[in-house]
Amino acid sequence: MTSFSAPGSPVDTVLLTSPAGAGRTEAIRIFEDLGYLCLNHVWPELVPTFLKHYAPIAPRLVLCLASRPEVDAQAGLIAARVALRSLARTAVHVHLDCPEGVLLSRYALTRRPHPWFDHGEGLLAAIRAERTALEPVRALADEVVDTGPLDPAQLRVHLGALVGGRPPALPVTVMSFGFKRGVPADAQFVLDIRFLPNPYYESALKPLTGLDSGVAEYVFASEQSQATYRSLFEFLRFLLHQYRQDRRSQLLIAIGCTGGQHRSVAFVERLSGDLSAEGFACRPSHRDLAVNRLQELSR
Repeated sequence: MTSFSAPGSPVDTVLLTSPAGAGRTEAIRIFEDLGYLCLNHVWPELVPTFLKHYAPIAPRLVLCLASRPEVDAQAGLIAARVALRSLARTAVHVHLDCPEGVLLSRYALTRRPHPWFDHGEGLLAAIRAERTALEPVRALADEVVDTGPLDPAQLRVHLGALVGGRPPALPVTVMSFGFKRGVPADAQFVLDIRFLPNPYYESALKPLTGLDSGVAEYVFASEQSQATYRSLFEFLRFLLHQYRQDRRSQLLIAIGCTGGQHRSVAFVERLSGDLSAEGFACRPSHRDLAVNRLQELSR
């Protein structure tokens, strides 16, 4: 790839061009997952204006240039490259393309109107007219990607390699809760630890929470609790590695005890800390802790 910006620099701006049906929508999803702000159907002559407003607030930016019969894409693209140089953005121009037979089959599946379809000349004529108009744009591209043989996962790998992009860390919330108030509806995993020894029945520990060292020591004192924690930690570490590779957007792991005050809180605090030490973006959350404290104060 020969970028029109400084070689070896991280790509912070992508100019994306393509004929209709070549995979622009899927590419936008991929770039968004990589942390880019994507602006679609940008008129090429307006690129300098968009850059003026968005460049200061968008460390990573994708401009998807509009392809319409009334647009001079080549002239607009040249103006866009000049504007990017003046802003010292490290940019690359990616052009998506695929054989006309693939475009025909994709439009047959989606049944959407082609933007270049005019006066009933037919879909094939529209596809050929657009590709002909985009030939000068294709020739200026730093990288031409044939999306015909690529499935979405392969396209993701290819585009990620082009921009050297790493997806944002998978945000993981590890939440404690009490089963007596119901299971969190948005949790991907619910783990029940009500079988472990309960500090609630110790008079000195009853008013405390899993955030207190005395409660945490009690919770993890037994071999049963230690074995449970080791198994949960290894299980979650394995799963988080898989989900990170699968590009999940977020994950909520809920760990419940009876009231959501002692055992689950202690487990969540320890798990979120240990998983964070493994490089995962984990944050602890305690759904019922504030409610429990209010009830204690009102007695």
